Amino acid sequence: MNPNFCVPFSTTNIASAKLAMDLGWIETNYSISSACATGNFCILSSANHIIRRETDLMLCGGSAGVIIPISTDGDGFVFREGAGVLLSEELQHAKARGAKIYAEFHGRSFSFDAHHLTLPHPDETGTAICIERALAQSGMDKDVLVGTRKERLEIKVALSNSFGFACQNSTTLFAPYK
Repeated sequence: MNPNFCVPFSTTNIASAKLAMDLGWIETNYSISSACATGNFCILSSANHIIRRETDLMLCGGSAGVIIPISTDGDGFVFREGAGVLLSEELQHAKARGAKIYAEFHGRSFSFDAHHLTLPHPDETGTAICIERALAQSGMDKDVLVGTRKERLEIKVALSNSFGFACQNSTTLFAPYK
């Protein structure tokens, strides 16, 4: 192994560092590791840098690899991988360069259920608190939100608790750009 890359290539931020080197980007560059919430933490952290006016643009994202048993007797595996990257930009900066705006970021929050390392709390208290804080921070009324139907029970429970409609017609929330 090349000693110039021994330590750098064993760190979690090597992918973002390599991309920044290729693009010549010299500002903030770090990596977050938070299991299945990593992508969400990256998006919120990039938004925080923009909100604090530390930068006008942030590239953030996450990747995941999943190993799934092919059968119940465990005689094989299917390997799946995926990744996503989001370019976040300060609104006036985007407008000034004539960018097409797909969404506007209004509120953010973090929470933890303090229940299990990988499973959400059955009553989704932490998730509901997170949604309520993000909505409060956004200053938006719950009634202006639009969404898409989600079939995952834990999301339904959390949204129901946040919106007070007892697990009926709950949705994933998106604020339309106007």
